[in-house]
Amino acid sequence: MRDKTVERRKAPRFSMRLPVFVNSCAGERCDMSTISRDVSSNGIYFYMDSAIEEGAALAFTLSLPPDDVLRVPIRVNYNGRAVRVRRLSNNTYGVAATMESSGFVGEA
Repeated sequence: MRDKTVERRKAPRFSMRLPVFVNSCAGERCDMSTISRDVSSNGIYFYMDSAIEEGAALAFTLSLPPDDVLRVPIRVNYNGRAVRVRRLSNNTYGVAATMESSGFVGEA
């Protein structure tokens, strides 16, 4: 009998390779550009070059593709938490994070 993995996602995720800029990790500046693997309405999975603690607070900016009207990428700031961090075979880390609050870049 095969061991079944319990699905922990609260919303469906969509494979999207989008630019992500990690501003801070656990209250410290990170200033790291990376890319997402997938995104949902309340979570994201992206890659990092170094490990962070599960549960660490994160602040990051996600760049969405340009729309037909503005023709510029839409950047959204998020606050969240790292819920799962896994070391990958290429010495990078996969981070599953929540997206708890958001605001558009430049929003007052």
